[in-house]
Amino acid sequence: NEFARSPGYTLSFGPSWDITDQWNVSAQVRHIDGYYSDTANTVAEAANGGVGLIPGFRVWNAQLSWKQRAYEVAAGVNNLADKRYYTRNVDGNAGRMAAAPRTAYLQLHVTY
Repeated sequence: NEFARSPGYTLSFGPSWDITDQWNVSAQVRHIDGYYSDTANTVAEAANGGVGLIPGFRVWNAQLSWKQRAYEVAAGVNNLADKRYYTRNVDGNAGRMAAAPRTAYLQLHVTY
């Protein structure tokens, strides 16, 4: 049997490009292989969602940032394609945990 809640592989790739000394654009893709939610390697999902095969998924993220001497402003989008996927709880509660939908953010980093 395979380990429970342990994907066969996880791949990440995240290039970052400094357009100028102040501007940066970056992207990330993350792929998680499917995995079993229990040590019995149950494939079929139970009616309560407590066990079953978790399908693999791929998520794309992007960010644009502008840097000054004392601060940096960044804006980005996580889950660009608004991929719908889920994982299982690991704290003993049965059921699925839905992943976050497409999410935009704005952040400020201040250095003093």
